[in-house]
Amino acid sequence: MESRSTSRHGDGPPSVVYVVLTHRDWPQVKRLIGAILASSPAGRILVWHDNRQEDFPNTFNDPRVEIRLHGLKTDWGSWDLVAATLLAFTYARDRFAPDLVCLISGQDYPIRPLGPWEEEAMSADSWIGDAEALSYMPR
Repeated sequence: MESRSTSRHGDGPPSVVYVVLTHRDWPQVKRLIGAILASSPAGRILVWHDNRQEDFPNTFNDPRVEIRLHGLKTDWGSWDLVAATLLAFTYARDRFAPDLVCLISGQDYPIRPLGPWEEEAMSADSWIGDAEALSYMPR
């Protein structure tokens, strides 16, 4: 049986795309990009940006990073946020054909080395993480 922790594209590590949903704080997002690239050198990053609050640069000085404006109003809890996420996943799949996609926000930051986490995620039988009930009052 083939190991699920290796790439379906070859014998190397899994192909991973980190989809980063953003709407503000370019310096913090740039720091996050640096942390991901340092911890996952083979990883790619797709910054999926809502530019209503802050403009981000259109390019980044590393070919592993793409920045895209999606044009949706992604307020917290909105259906446009769901649509933007699905569009980002579709773009990541079509552009990179990854083995693994990780969704994070621009306010996240890795707390452990990503290489071992990527291997763990690829070898898991199903979902990894915690799921909790969400309580939300629509506006």
